[in-house]
Amino acid sequence: MGFLNYTWGWLRKSFLSGVAIILPVILTVVVIKSLLTFFDDWIQPIIKTIFGIEIPGLGLVSTIAIILITGTVTRNFIGRKLFGYWERVLMAIPIVKNVYGSIRQVFSTFSSSDKSSFKQVVLFEYPTPGVWSLGFENSSAVSPEDGSTWVHVMVMTSINPAGGFLVVVPENKVKRIDISVEAAIKMIVSGGIIVPEKWDEKGISHLSK
Repeated sequence: MGFLNYTWGWLRKSFLSGVAIILPVILTVVVIKSLLTFFDDWIQPIIKTIFGIEIPGLGLVSTIAIILITGTVTRNFIGRKLFGYWERVLMAIPIVKNVYGSIRQVFSTFSSSDKSSFKQVVLFEYPTPGVWSLGFENSSAVSPEDGSTWVHVMVMTSINPAGGFLVVVPENKVKRIDISVEAAIKMIVSGGIIVPEKWDEKGISHLSK
């Protein structure tokens, strides 16, 4: 029974770790291929009708151009307003809301603007003493009673960074480590498979201090 439990546990962890690595790659390839095919099938007939020729690579050029235009438009006030209305429409559709919401959260997590809000990668004892969790320091607050500082730490769930929770931790219970936010996010999403360089020196060494 012990061997079977060990084997099942090993298979389960290996499968989930493999999914964490392979699934994002597959999704990226599928999305890019779908965009290229969509724009190629949509624009190529128009170009052929007007000019009588087919332009190789038109789907790729069109995809890049539309992404750049969308990004430029949504950076101004009117564009953000229009995009906000569009998002509210999508979030009102039951099934679409769940799918789009999850994907949007993942991309927001990895966007540079959101990552800049993470000041520091930290370690703290959670959920029990002696067990350490990896989190991201966002901000802090000072207690009006005794003047102690409390740190707001965002903890992402492994495999699915769209999930997570906020923990308020006394500053003296937090260990700040010299690891980039990007490296820590990769480590969390991969379930610990992708480990930052010198993690043992900059991360684990802090646990015994």
